[in-house]
Amino acid sequence: MCEPGTVLLKRHVRHSKTEPLVDEVELLQANPNYAHIRYSDGRETTVSTRHLAPTPKVVVTDSESHENGTESLEVNSDVPDEMHSQDNKMVPEDNPPVRRSGRVIKPPTRLDL
Repeated sequence: MCEPGTVLLKRHVRHSKTEPLVDEVELLQANPNYAHIRYSDGRETTVSTRHLAPTPKVVVTDSESHENGTESLEVNSDVPDEMHSQDNKMVPEDNPPVRRSGRVIKPPTRLDL
């Protein structure tokens, strides 16, 4: 399933809202259902693979952004690049088509005396 390396693990119990939602852990071994991980303090445990996510890769786009200290994240997803761009904003159509149900609605049959 996953290659050994660093992954993110969902934290189910937080004692305050300022605690992080995920922990960065080392993936030791995995199968389709369970994964053997090691926390940063050395503890090892088995968790469900549903609670794991790959860590984002940090990629510097050009030398100017590196000098300014800004970085961009490379996103691994199946969404087309057009959806990621900031220029492609949702623009409402002038006359959107009216959606009507094809179901025939009968009035309620109450108090048929």
